[in-house]
Amino acid sequence: MGQQRSKLASDFDVRTYGFGKLSSLIREIDAFEIDETNGPMRIRRAKRWKPTPLGRQVQN
Repeated sequence: MGQQRSKLASDFDVRTYGFGKLSSLIREIDAFEIDETNGPMRIRRAKRWKPTPLGRQVQN
């Protein structure tokens, strides 16, 4: 995911948000479901998360 992020938004830096690693930032965001069993971190968008036009989330 980090490599894809670099291609899509090369100016993005997790340190701007107070994190040293992208994985730390992802863990703090309620928009993702994370699976770290059996190897590298696997993430997917949480089913309960619905983005609004302004990027804020709305809980169902």
